[in-house]
Amino acid sequence: MDEIQSTIASTFTAFASQRIAKSLVIISSCISQLSEDQMHFRGGEHENSVINLLVHLEGNIRQWILSGMAEQPDVRDRDAEFALDIQICGADAIAALNATVTKARTVIEGVSPTRLMETLSGPLTGVQAIEGVPPVHLLPSSAIEPIDATQSETVLVTIAHIFSHLEYHAGQIVLLTKQRVGRDLDLTTPRKR
Repeated sequence: MDEIQSTIASTFTAFASQRIAKSLVIISSCISQLSEDQMHFRGGEHENSVINLLVHLEGNIRQWILSGMAEQPDVRDRDAEFALDIQICGADAIAALNATVTKARTVIEGVSPTRLMETLSGPLTGVQAIEGVPPVHLLPSSAIEPIDATQSETVLVTIAHIFSHLEYHAGQIVLLTKQRVGRDLDLTTPRKR
C-alpha cells in the first residue's frame, strides 16, 4: 500500500470517528433537554420513542463494530429495541450508548489501511439481511462474476454504514426533541429569527 492509500485510509477512519462523536454530542444535547416522559413518548405504535432510538443505536453499533469488526460476542436482540413498553431510563440508555460509542471509536481508529477492504467474518456474515439491505460490494467495473449473496460487508462499508445510520437517527432525535420542547435547539449556527 502506498503513502497516498494509507493517507486516504487514515483520513477516512478519523473522519468516521469524528462524525460518530459529533452525532453523540447532538444526541446528548437533546437528551439533556427532555424529561423521562418525553423520552418515552410515542405518537403511536408505528413510531419510535427517543428511548427506542437510543437502544437501537447502541445495539446497531455494538453488533456491527464490536461484534462484526472486533469479534466480540453478538448478543443483540434487535426486535427488543423497538418494544412498545421498553423498560430503560434515559440516563441508562445514553450511558450505554456512550460506552459502546467509546469502544467503537477505538476499534475504528485502530483499523489498519489494509483491513478496510477485508470482509467481516464469523457469526455476522450476512448480517445485512437484518437491516433488509443487501451487501454493497465495491468491485471494479470490469468484474463479470456475480457476487455471492452470502458474502459479508467490507470493513470500510461497515464503518460508513455506522456513521451514516447514527446521523440518520440523530436527526430523528433532534426532530422529536424539537417537537417535545416546542422550540429550536440551536444545535448548529442559529438561523436568523
